[in-house]
Amino acid sequence: MTQNISQLQNIFSYLQQSGIGASATSSTDNYMNTIWSSIQSIEGVANGNDQQKAAGIQNILNTVMSLIESAVGATNESRRASDEVSHNGRDAGSVSSEATEVEQQMVAQIEAIQAELQGHIDVITTATANIEGKQENLNAQLKALQSIQEQIQQKQEALEQLDKSSPDYKKQAATILNDIKGLAGLVPAITSTITGIQEEFNAESQNVANAYSAIEVLKGNAVEVQQNGQDQIIALSSKAMQEVQDNASSQVTAVSENTPAAQAAQKAGEAASTNMFTASKAPQLFQVSVDQKAASTTRISGSTNNLQTLQQGIGRLNSSNEALTGFDGNLQAQLSAFDTAIGAWDKAIDPMIRSIGSVDYEEITSSSEEIVTVVDQYLESLETQENEKVLGAFGFKLPELGVKKEK
Repeated sequence: MTQNISQLQNIFSYLQQSGIGASATSSTDNYMNTIWSSIQSIEGVANGNDQQKAAGIQNILNTVMSLIESAVGATNESRRASDEVSHNGRDAGSVSSEATEVEQQMVAQIEAIQAELQGHIDVITTATANIEGKQENLNAQLKALQSIQEQIQQKQEALEQLDKSSPDYKKQAATILNDIKGLAGLVPAITSTITGIQEEFNAESQNVANAYSAIEVLKGNAVEVQQNGQDQIIALSSKAMQEVQDNASSQVTAVSENTPAAQAAQKAGEAASTNMFTASKAPQLFQVSVDQKAASTTRISGSTNNLQTLQQGIGRLNSSNEALTGFDGNLQAQLSAFDTAIGAWDKAIDPMIRSIGSVDYEEITSSSEEIVTVVDQYLESLETQENEKVLGAFGFKLPELGVKKEK
């Protein structure tokens, strides 16, 4: 095909240099000046009589038509160019649409993962702050329990040391027993508060466990989004490059084939119109010139528009690639924040686990209730029995708060 176009350029150059048709222009100065492919026809034009010259021109015109038909087609080239441009346009539009869809889908997935990740990190951070806030209250409640237990033990010892023969014994014993009863009565409220803290701790622990599991799933989702995104970008990039090549090829056809063919046909038509023997060929050649010129214009303008469409699609692919790169960096930052949040949680729950786990609070409540019952029995004995009969009752040791019993 290139060889045919080269021959057309040679013939076109000869026709101009021979003074047939329009004079040479700067646009034709670069045409090759050798015309070996049609040397016999040219000799006839240069040296023969009128009939010989006409025959020579006829041969040149036939050669021109043959070369045009071989190179780019002598008719309907503009329609073929239009079909070609339309086909390339549909492909370019498809690439651009797919690139836009990939970008939108990828950005949506990335934003969803990042938002969900941050939500779970916030859950862990909130749980940690809540537990840290409860730790101070828990410590205060534990100190209160410890103080009550120590006071009850001290009261028990004081009760045992009373002089049972003293006339004030019953009164002194009743005072101590009521003090013990009052102290034991404070225990249920304290243990209820601690139980509430324990329930909140259990709930927050479950929240953190759920968040941790969800983040592990999101890690896998993030990897899948990245891999799928990269695969889609690579596939579309390859497709876009093929379409760029197709449209670039269309431009090359316009510049290197259609334009020279149009010029050659135009000059050949002008040559044909110079004498009566070849004038009938002129309209056909002019029509070929118009057709080739239209094909050139269609291919150049169409491929230019298609390349702009492809450029938009490639821009979308670049944006998608940048989104993936940014996602990877943001993901690493979020996972680092997650690790920090988990570390803070572990640090916060360690003292609470040791505090709550070291005591059986149900047993403490039961012991305090048992103390009240025993004290009431002592007080009744003081009212109804003689000192001598009451003495043995005080041999019962009150249960200690916080001591776990074997079950």
